Amino acid sequence: MPEQTIVENPLLTERFPIQFDAIKAEHVVPAIELLLQQMKNRLADLGKPGVPRTYENVLLGLDRLTEPLDFAMNRSEEHTSELQSHHDL
Repeated sequence: MPEQTIVENPLLTERFPIQFDAIKAEHVVPAIELLLQQMKNRLADLGKPGVPRTYENVLLGLDRLTEPLDFAMNRSEEHTSELQSHHDL
């Protein structure tokens, strides 16, 4: 499967209003894999020597780690629910 760019995958860009019609099933796995890798990289960066151990750097940094993944997961779940409701009609 060819790699998708951020522009091509609507789950990788927080855009409002959300363009549910642009989300396809094939976007979910590549987006989640990329976002998980990005989270791992940012987590490793937080633990590097020389990073000040402050509330903002550590606690807020940890809190922000999941924001892109939360966005993608929520959009894919909403999209799946919408598709299911149309299927049930």
